[in-house]
Amino acid sequence: RAEKAGPMGLAALRCLNGLYTGLSFYIPRDAALEQRYAHAATAYELAVMVREDNPVVWYNLACMRARLGREDAAMDALSRAVDTGFNRTELLATDEDLDSLRDRKDFKKLAQSAAE
Repeated sequence: RAEKAGPMGLAALRCLNGLYTGLSFYIPRDAALEQRYAHAATAYELAVMVREDNPVVWYNLACMRARLGREDAAMDALSRAVDTGFNRTELLATDEDLDSLRDRKDFKKLAQSAAE
């Protein structure tokens, strides 16, 4: 409905925007602080269902998945982050959330492509 013109579309868009704010920032931030990484990952997964063009949300989803030991899924999200514009290579090199991925060949290749 958010894609349709008129009052119903506008109302649906407003609802989605409100949900997106909570799902992409507040809910996962609080969950991660409490080390509830699965809860944070779920919030980010729902956020990218609402809007899939935010590289920071994809990056944060990758971090939570890596914390959960879901390395392949973390790499998928990290790849989406880079594809949508994530270029903070210093975080790729230093973020403790990604420690479990750093020895992977695909991680090294992705980090190199993000730097270019």
